[in-house]
Amino acid sequence: MVEAHRLENLIRLGSWFSDPHSEWSKALHRRLPEAEQKNGWFTADQILFSVDAWARALSSEKLPHSPLLRSAQTCTTPRTVGLISAGNIPLVGLHDLLCLYLSGHNVLWKPATEDAVLPHLLLETFSNLDPGFSISLSNGKWTGLDALIATGSNNSSRYFEAYFGHLPRIIRKSRTSIALLTGDEQESDLLKLGEDVFRYFGLGCRNVTQLWIPHGFPLDRFFGAIAPFGNIINHRKYANNYDYQRAVFLLNRVPFLDNNFLLVRENDDAFSPVGVLHVWRYTDREEALQRASTLSESIQCWVGNPSSWALPVLPFGEAQKPSFDDFADGVNTLQFLSELC
Repeated sequence: MVEAHRLENLIRLGSWFSDPHSEWSKALHRRLPEAEQKNGWFTADQILFSVDAWARALSSEKLPHSPLLRSAQTCTTPRTVGLISAGNIPLVGLHDLLCLYLSGHNVLWKPATEDAVLPHLLLETFSNLDPGFSISLSNGKWTGLDALIATGSNNSSRYFEAYFGHLPRIIRKSRTSIALLTGDEQESDLLKLGEDVFRYFGLGCRNVTQLWIPHGFPLDRFFGAIAPFGNIINHRKYANNYDYQRAVFLLNRVPFLDNNFLLVRENDDAFSPVGVLHVWRYTDREEALQRASTLSESIQCWVGNPSSWALPVLPFGEAQKPSFDDFADGVNTLQFLSELC
């Protein structure tokens, strides 16, 4: 069973996130310019969106009702767990930290090099939240570990397996998300889908990088609905990626559609580069479901109308608003940590 004060502290953390006058919020706003300077993808808007999403997930209305928390426990004999986080979106390692805190383990944390500001703020925050929580940043030495949680690319996962294969571990690889369209969507649905595509500039595993559409679906409906997201092209790093991919397509004579801020091409690959969205056309829903069954190891989220599909589908616009129970890759981190006790 999770110690009551730990659960209470997470709700307290959620209240700090949601209160613009809290010391957390004041410290965060002081560091927003530095965070964006260190990583151009981490704009103030994207960071604050992530904080707001976590404030909702950790609210007193939601967190205590998490069914998976009831089966978790705080260890009486804590272990030392190494944590290697990705650096693609703001606060990307926070969920793992929260699980480690609830389980009572000690943490040796190695954030991504491109995530150079927010981890230090989180360390200070946990120190204020509960000084008894043992968490420190790794200097590159991994001695004394009892287990590992690591998130990275498919290439880095092979390194993690080779180096840490003797430890109990969760090693996450590259994943992405797909939107399932039936053709019956309202324009408001397609506008919300734009949020799933463009939030965090498309860099997260929960970002939609491929649309599955029925034959005959007019893509101009999608283009018209997402027009309000056109300002994304004013972001330098996104625009550089868009321009590069457009040049590659032109040089290689790849057919594509272009609305001046997003390139759309028909491609079976679920993964697409920044600035590009892939499309796959299906004949009927049975064909789509059969294809979906072959992609379980690559897909983080399915997005669409939940009543239309025999899949765990998130509503349009909700991909980047996970609850506490939405574990990456579908692996229950709390259960893994409880089994170390």
